[in-house]
Amino acid sequence: MRSPFLLLPAIPGIALPLAGQAATGSIQGRVVQLASGEPVPGALVRIHQPRLGVERTAITDALGYFRMQLLPPETYTLEVNHPGFQGLPRQVPISTDRPAKVVVWVKREGVPPKE
Repeated sequence: MRSPFLLLPAIPGIALPLAGQAATGSIQGRVVQLASGEPVPGALVRIHQPRLGVERTAITDALGYFRMQLLPPETYTLEVNHPGFQGLPRQVPISTDRPAKVVVWVKREGVPPKE
């Protein structure tokens, strides 16, 4: 009786990335309040690199965490938006060797900084 399994010849390079595919990096982080250190859930995190035409967005979870993947290596601008909070844009370098890790501090709008 013949085996129902069919053996196929190995295809060279099948486990390697396809030609033209570039390695990518990722970013993971947390958005927290400057005054209290409390997480900011539901914040919109935007990262963009105009020269490459790349833009990604994420929403922070209940503990203020976010993650974005498949980012070509380059320096990106990261911005956070959430009603009632303000934060400053910052530059974040993305590489392929390890995820970029950031903590983004935001302050309540209308609250003067502590002296």
